[in-house]
Order: sequence, then C-alpha cells, then structure tokens
Amino acid sequence: MAVSRREFITSATATAIAGRVVTGTVSAKPTTKGRIVLVYDDGPVTDYTKAFPVHKEEGVPASIGVVSKWVGTDGSESMSRAATADELSEMESFGFEIMSHTRDHTSLTSFPLAADIEPDDTRAYPKGPHASHPFHPGYEVEIYDGNKSVTRKIVGSGRNDDDDRYMVLDEPVGTTFDADTARERLTPKTMRYLLHDSKRTLESYGFEVDNLLAPFDQFSGYAERFTEEFYTGVANAVDSDGINSRGQIDPYGIRRDYFIEYTDWETISGELDTIAETNALGVFGAHTQREEVTPEKIRRMIRAAKRRGIEIVTLRQALADAGFGPETATTTTTTTTTTNETTTTETATGNGTATSTGTGTVVADSTESSGGENLLDRYGPVGAVGCVGAGLGALWWRQNDAE
Repeated sequence: MAVSRREFITSATATAIAGRVVTGTVSAKPTTKGRIVLVYDDGPVTDYTKAFPVHKEEGVPASIGVVSKWVGTDGSESMSRAATADELSEMESFGFEIMSHTRDHTSLTSFPLAADIEPDDTRAYPKGPHASHPFHPGYEVEIYDGNKSVTRKIVGSGRNDDDDRYMVLDEPVGTTFDADTARERLTPKTMRYLLHDSKRTLESYGFEVDNLLAPFDQFSGYAERFTEEFYTGVANAVDSDGINSRGQIDPYGIRRDYFIEYTDWETISGELDTIAETNALGVFGAHTQREEVTPEKIRRMIRAAKRRGIEIVTLRQALADAGFGPETATTTTTTTTTTNETTTTETATGNGTATSTGTGTVVADSTESSGGENLLDRYGPVGAVGCVGAGLGALWWRQNDAE
C-alpha cells in the first residue's frame, strides 16, 4: 500500500531509529535536555569573523544558509562582503553545516497583486515587503487566479510615481486579472532552477549540502513541492517561536525564531527553558552582518544552552537523528560544558532579513492556478478519501500549507 510522506513522518518520528552510525566527537547520544540548532543567514564574511571564533572557543557547530551566487563576492548591500569558499570550507571542516539559501536570495512564495492587470499591460505589481521577484530578470513568473494563468518572463523592474515596485514582462499579459483575486509566483521551471543551481554550485566547492534556508523566512506548500526534490529539510519553514516537538518533526515544517534580532533575551530564555524541560528541538537564527549581533550575544546564547544541558547540533544532525536525510551524520567538533551564563544586555538584493511575524504559520500561497497541483497529484493514488484525510492531517500540523 502506498504511504504518503506525511504518513511516513508520523510513523517514523514516533519510532526510535535503530542502527544509526554517527561519527565524530560531538555527542549524538539521546539527551533528555533537548537540542538546539543555531542558523546564520546569507553567508556574509561576519559568519567567519564574528560567529566562527566564538563557536570554536565554545566547541559547538552551527548551520549557515549561503546564497550560492554571492560566495566570494561583495554579496548584498547588507554586508561588507560575502564569505569566500575557503572561509566556508574552514568552517565546514570544523563541523559547521553549509545549507543553501537559494541561488540569489529569491522569495519562494507567491504574492498578491497591488493593481489590476489589463490585456495590454507589460507590468505587474506584486505586493508585499519581500516581493523580490522584480529584481530577477530572466526568471519566469506565473500570474494566476482560480480560472486562468499566464506565464511571462521578467525582463526588468522599476517604481512608479507612487514608489510602487513593478516587474517588466517580456510581452503583454493578454488577459485581465483582478488584484483582489490574482497572485504571482515563480514558475515550476524557475523554482527548480534556482533551488537546484544553488545546491549544485555549493557542492562544486566541495561542500555537503542537504538542507535549505528559505529567504525572508517565507515558505509554502507550493515551495515545498520543489524543495523536497533537492533538500532534506527547511530550517525556517515556520517563522514563529523556535520550539519543535521531537516526536513530531516535519523536515518541511520546522519552526525557527531569532535569538538576537526581533526579540528580547527574556523571550529566548523562556524558549530555552521549554526546550530543556520538554526535550524539544530548538532552531534559532541570526544575521551576523547586523551590528546588534555581537560575539558576546552569540556566546551568551551558547552558554545559556549549555547551562541548561541542551546539546547544540547542526540541522543535518538533528534531522538525521529524527530519521531524515543521510544515515550517517558526521561532525568534528567537541561540545564543551560550562555552567557560566553571560549577562550581556541585549535582497535580488534587499536587506537579507525578514521581520518575525510571530504567527506560528507558514506564509501561505493562496488561490491555486488551473494548471497547478491538486490533492491527488500531491498525495498519490491513495483514493479521494485518503487524500482528503492526508490534507486535513497536513493542515493540522502546518496551519497554512496551502496552494
């Protein structure tokens, strides 16, 4: 009998995984005090100069989401430069995990329209603070509603007199779209390209790449369709608190919080307490290129976890021990125990950051196009009733996994 991925998740994560081989010096023994993953975004040189020295001194790993096109370049406007391949390699050799952050920091979700579209229009106005598709000429975009869809190539971008951002299309849309019901998103062809090319480029440097960090903390059911073709999991599928129940891990539904930006130390301390008390998996992120992300605050987070007996691992390790990804997870660092907790007080380009919504839901793409996926396509030939049940189960675990 065919088993859906979510049925597998439910059964696999409820069962102990036997026979796993783990090498290296970071302990992979089960802990009753929980685990956390520290994730750094974008791949700036400050991952190497600011975070890496602290992690080496404390003997703990991290996971870095790297924009593959930026490696060894000036990167984005938010950083002085991006890390080089040699710098990333040194961090990986220590025990850091290199993850994809897409090819060029492209939004993977869909966006509503800010203005109606007429047949002769060659412009479309996506709405949203992270509607970055206009910055990526050459990519294909689909404009759609519940009845029709049109595919066009992005050839440029601009802003009108009201400072509204728009994308320039290679030819007129040819039909009418109402801004109240229509959306735009990257086509399946483009989604596969930017996800696969990033992984392939990073692997060409010699890195092992298993997981994705979604730009702008935006992920959806539509994005998952293509992500699961190339990656084991997504570090920030849900922008909320960073607490994930160890018995219910969905690799494409992982919750992440920030531990310095967009939060306060009291909140993070409370989340660490919960993780230790419930043996949960915590995932926390930071942008090291930001001034408020200091070595002292990174060390405070690491020592606060150690003080509570929480193990610090990579996302690859956490998912492997939950039954996802490679059967062998290799790390090379040593976790050093300490009881001292520091008390320091607390983008095409864009700024490389995303504001935490605290909603606890995946950013949902609504209104499926006529040529898109339906339940039967998604869950396979398990029958209409089974598909509906699987869909309801997915919604139970991930409140807005729609599109």
